[in-house]
Amino acid sequence: MNPETKICTKCNVEKPLDEFSDRQHGKYNKNSVCKVCISELAKVKYVKNKGRYRANNRKWELANKAKRKVISDRYKNNNPEKVKASQANWRKKNLDHVRLLMSLWRKKNPERAREISAKWAKNNPGKRNARSSRYKATKKQATPLWSEIPLILELYELAASMRAEGVKVHVDHAIPLVHPLVCGLHCYDNLQILSAEDNLKKHNKYTP
Repeated sequence: MNPETKICTKCNVEKPLDEFSDRQHGKYNKNSVCKVCISELAKVKYVKNKGRYRANNRKWELANKAKRKVISDRYKNNNPEKVKASQANWRKKNLDHVRLLMSLWRKKNPERAREISAKWAKNNPGKRNARSSRYKATKKQATPLWSEIPLILELYELAASMRAEGVKVHVDHAIPLVHPLVCGLHCYDNLQILSAEDNLKKHNKYTP
């Protein structure tokens, strides 16, 4: 056998020595199992003992907060794109939870939330105008000819007077104007006054 290669005892494939981890007493000072097989075995072991591994990791993190922060910061600095993609994927899979956290944060930090919103609008005038135009167009298309415009105006005026008195409320479409399952109408029967907090939690959700 070529001394620059070795047969893995797990997959029985002859591979270059650099595909085996170093081991002092192993043949050619290398492990008997290749790196790929060791990785696969570790994955299987982790899946079988996921709860125990997570508990141990959590215990270590709580006992080594400073060290964990150093490791975490180093990884983020060295892998910005991976971190960004991972965070985006998590947000996509946990939209309701993210919206709830954002709603709670805005409630605790109203001034900071308004400041961030105003800054974004100033720095992104094109996106702001496009978003506003898209919403206005959607509302216009969703307004039937028989819509009770005077009643709708009264509802919006009532909400405005409540806000003037310090009550944080929004005028909400009970059935969203844009939704994968249904498109609501911009009419009096589909409008409701909700607290700002409840409306932010509700977002664009619809339950038949």
